Amino acid sequence: MFKIIVLCLAISVGFSTPVIDPPKADEKYPANTQKQFLSADEFYNQLDRKEYSEFDGAKLNVRRSCLFKDVNNILAETDQFGKMRVSGSGYNPNRQVYVFRSIIMIGGRAYDKTAVFDAETKRPIVQSRNYPK
Repeated sequence: MFKIIVLCLAISVGFSTPVIDPPKADEKYPANTQKQFLSADEFYNQLDRKEYSEFDGAKLNVRRSCLFKDVNNILAETDQFGKMRVSGSGYNPNRQVYVFRSIIMIGGRAYDKTAVFDAETKRPIVQSRNYPK
């Protein structure tokens, strides 16, 4: 009888213990809309050219700061040179980022470099290159 009571007590304690939710993916990089950061031009000028640099003689250079949720809208503005879209699991849509895209025409074909950097950590979120070496 004692074993049954202890078993029932153990089961009831087990079910009554609150389940701790795992951290949400976007909590690693929460919204930071209230913070002030450099302009896109200022950030680009301080950026290590090994991480991203614009093409010399580019047909189009894009340097913008925005919220992560607006990145694809900015990239869509350059769709005439080729589509580029990003996704970033773990990033809050209201996180500030820098978007850079450089496009050069060679022999009638468009080549591009694209990069998205987190404004707070200054780390790249997405980098893409499509050009001949």
